[in-house]
Amino acid sequence: IDISLNGNITTHGANAHGIFAQSLGDGGGAFGNDGQLFAGNNPNGPASPTYNGGGGTITINQTGGAITAGGAGAIGVFAQSSGNNTGMQNPIDITIGGRVTGGTGANAAGIVVSGGVSSGSQAYNDLIFNTISINPDGFVGTADGAAGTAIAAFDSVTNITNDGTVTGSIDLGVGKYGGADPGSI
Repeated sequence: IDISLNGNITTHGANAHGIFAQSLGDGGGAFGNDGQLFAGNNPNGPASPTYNGGGGTITINQTGGAITAGGAGAIGVFAQSSGNNTGMQNPIDITIGGRVTGGTGANAAGIVVSGGVSSGSQAYNDLIFNTISINPDGFVGTADGAAGTAIAAFDSVTNITNDGTVTGSIDLGVGKYGGADPGSI
């Protein structure tokens, strides 16, 4: 998945995300239940050697404009690459040169990265990681300001370079596959 944009995306309503980029190598998808988003591989699917793929590379390059996800639980940018084969993990690379603002309340965030490269994978051993780069004119946060979650990374090793503004918390150690090295800021 390769997304480049220099314009505005605005959403309104609960769980109305701005960009939702998902590459799954073993089936699955996204669904909502009781106001919560569930995304990824189907852990209850049939155990079969045919379910042994990897998610693809995701690149998101925002050179300007604003992504505003204005609802409760809304995420400005959600990027997930997932599969059951750790030898086939591929990175998620996000560059922010404009504004990314998530919604309000629990589960809202400016950016959420899920999967991609996790510790112990071949990509990790080859020193390939997920990256989030906030350029000098970039901003990442939520409508909740300092009380919100600016960036969360689930089940991944994600390195952040911030030359812009990040308002809110950053959590790189979410999930069971981040391991001893969740990434760096």
